Amino acid sequence: MSNASKFIALSLFFIAPAFVSAQISITGIANPFTQNFNSLAASGTSNAWTNNSTIPGWYAAKTSGAVATYRANDGTSNAANLCSFGTANNTDRALGSVGAGGSSFAWGVRFKNNTANTTINSVKVTFTGEQWRVSTSLREQPVRFSYFVSAGAINTFSATETGYLKVPFANFISPVYSGADVALDGNAGANRVQVVMRFKVAVAPGREIMLKWFDADDSQFDHALGIDDVSVQFYSNATVTDEFTGATSLEHFMKGVILDIPAQNSGVPYALPSAAQLTKWGDGITLLLGAQYGNAFNKFHNANNNLGYRLTKYVTSTRTYYIVSKDGASANHWGTYVFSPGSTRPCVNFQAPHPLHDAKTGEQAAWLFRETDAFSLMVAGAHRCLSAVVSGCSGTDSPCAGQQRISDVAHVVGSAFEKTTEVVAAGGSNRRFLQMHGFAQGDNPFHFVLSNGTDLTPANDRAAQLDAALEAVVGKNWQSRVAHLDNPGMLTAYNNIQGRYLNSYADGNICSSNIVSNTVTGRFLHIEQYEAAREDPTNYPLLRDALLANAIFDCAAPNLQNSSDRTTGSTENAVEIRQSNDEANDLTCYLQSGQLLANIQIVNTVGQVCTRQTVEVFGSAEFKIPTEGLAAGVYFLVADFGVAERKTVKFVVR
Repeated sequence: MSNASKFIALSLFFIAPAFVSAQISITGIANPFTQNFNSLAASGTSNAWTNNSTIPGWYAAKTSGAVATYRANDGTSNAANLCSFGTANNTDRALGSVGAGGSSFAWGVRFKNNTANTTINSVKVTFTGEQWRVSTSLREQPVRFSYFVSAGAINTFSATETGYLKVPFANFISPVYSGADVALDGNAGANRVQVVMRFKVAVAPGREIMLKWFDADDSQFDHALGIDDVSVQFYSNATVTDEFTGATSLEHFMKGVILDIPAQNSGVPYALPSAAQLTKWGDGITLLLGAQYGNAFNKFHNANNNLGYRLTKYVTSTRTYYIVSKDGASANHWGTYVFSPGSTRPCVNFQAPHPLHDAKTGEQAAWLFRETDAFSLMVAGAHRCLSAVVSGCSGTDSPCAGQQRISDVAHVVGSAFEKTTEVVAAGGSNRRFLQMHGFAQGDNPFHFVLSNGTDLTPANDRAAQLDAALEAVVGKNWQSRVAHLDNPGMLTAYNNIQGRYLNSYADGNICSSNIVSNTVTGRFLHIEQYEAAREDPTNYPLLRDALLANAIFDCAAPNLQNSSDRTTGSTENAVEIRQSNDEANDLTCYLQSGQLLANIQIVNTVGQVCTRQTVEVFGSAEFKIPTEGLAAGVYFLVADFGVAERKTVKFVVR
């Protein structure tokens, strides 16, 4: 913002210039309080800083001791300091810091409600986050926003978030993380983000409120981050929900959420919702889906319900989202849930149950959710191995010492994640869920492993359709596999709780190891990916396009019917397809069976039978696969050996 426009903003002050008891006195709520920080020094490395004096009403702190000085910094310094950011000797300044050497910083502004009888029920905070240096770190770093309301004087200000209520939507996340280690111009459009957040509070006359921005010392080298053009507007009326209308993208906000997820060894306690909490959670999601947003906010935020969540209306130029996210210091790390009532694909829902363990799947799911205009996005709120408590559900393939944990939402019943899945799924029989996962490619020679969550082979196989679309991506040597066709048991998601629920597993006991997958509904698609597919954002459009070609995105397409294609009976039957060595480069099928005959069908990915024939086996047999009339693509050879068994093998026609 230019100096001239900042001067105009200053003229809007409504708060009396008298500063009573070391805080800014609110005597009326007609106009906003503003601050542009242009009174800070434009040069010097050891300028004196005094709380509530250098800038009246403003405080600063650091973890390594009191803040006594600040540095004028144009981004060229990476030393730990409270900073007045701006180009050299320019009076256009911003307030911020560079964390380093164990020093985290905080800065904030303190108000007191000195009105006679006006309770402040909501506050809108507007500011521009500016990045003045990018470090060698290849990841985003946040400046986190929080607030504290007190009945008495707020006499301490420290560089922590302890006791403060976090407002994740008001976080500023560094827009640049290239690893170049250079100074940036924080006034350039690419290096700044506007944040506009209105949230509910309760500040009665005589009470104080402190707004805080916290810049933690990152484990890697720190970026230089600050804020400018702060505006604080107080209201006597509350909003229906919290409201965000700034320029932060949905993916950027979700990155801020993911940065706050407790890691495996963080020591943060984790507990599942109680039965009563789970019921109230389901009620809140139901109210939200019914567009009863005020009632939904109250359900999530009511102290008696002890859910510790809020509902935020998030407005962009094209969509209005409603987001259920953790409130302040709540200890309930149950995830973040985004809903798009105006979605053009109301049947499509994305899930990221392991956003930390399966790195970048949360960010990827958020991007795909927005790009495909899906209905909902669900991102888990804790590392899958955070808790040491075993879930009790079947499966011993967990990376958490071989046991499923209660913090692993894909392998535990009674989670808010599963409850949300059930409520959304109940809203329409055609609602489908795509769950993003990841594996280390060193563990697997493939790039993608796809599954419907069972070992069944439906006629219209959505996992197989995506397999074909991925292998057809131009410019990528991607090799994908369909678990139930190519290698049953390999990342098939047999034990995935959401997959079991959506596939209507027998008797409804989705936790038990004794149940049998006797249906495949087409409502669940499990996508395992190697690192580059999910960690490199340039690959996201390729996956998006492959997904959009899938019938799972066609909300008018019916769900799949129960399949009788389960491999049953004798295991003596075998089918193998090999490439021939002749000039025609034909495919040859080899059969082994104690049966006299095998009925052979060649089926494409949408279930159409391309050819049929009967082959005499009785021991072993081989025959050429008639590919002359088949277009290039993925097909399945289905071999029926009487009533004893069916075998299905995928092959590709080039």
